[in-house]
Amino acid sequence: MFGFIIGSACLVGLAAMARGRRHGFHHWHHGHRGRGGFGKRALYRLFERLDTTPGQEKAILGAIDDFRGRARDARGDLRDIRKRVAEAVRAEHFDEPAFAAIFDEPLARLSTLRDEMSKTVASIHETLTPKQREYVSDVVESNTRWGFGYAC
Repeated sequence: MFGFIIGSACLVGLAAMARGRRHGFHHWHHGHRGRGGFGKRALYRLFERLDTTPGQEKAILGAIDDFRGRARDARGDLRDIRKRVAEAVRAEHFDEPAFAAIFDEPLARLSTLRDEMSKTVASIHETLTPKQREYVSDVVESNTRWGFGYAC
């Protein structure tokens, strides 16, 4: 039961993260001006460390933007879950099957989003060279902020 709540919270957090935060930051990279929050800045910093080609950057950014769109769609009416949980708790008698059913749709969306994320990572994996993949895997494995503070 607790796993349902944690899974739903993870879905909301993943969708928020994938959506990206906009803080009005303007960044010059390879002669073009990128705009976005921490996500784009971190990616451009990572691109600099990886010494990616413009073609690789375009492919990676396209895959990530596609995933963000699908994550936004998967997010749907997740705010409604809080209301439904509150109603279940407020009810005279607790209906455990009905309560568990509240999380069926979000878990299905999370499963779909997991599959979409797998496709996105596979696409990015194909784009990178073996040396670049090694660096990215080290960054992912480390406890840094996507290239910020990571020792080359």
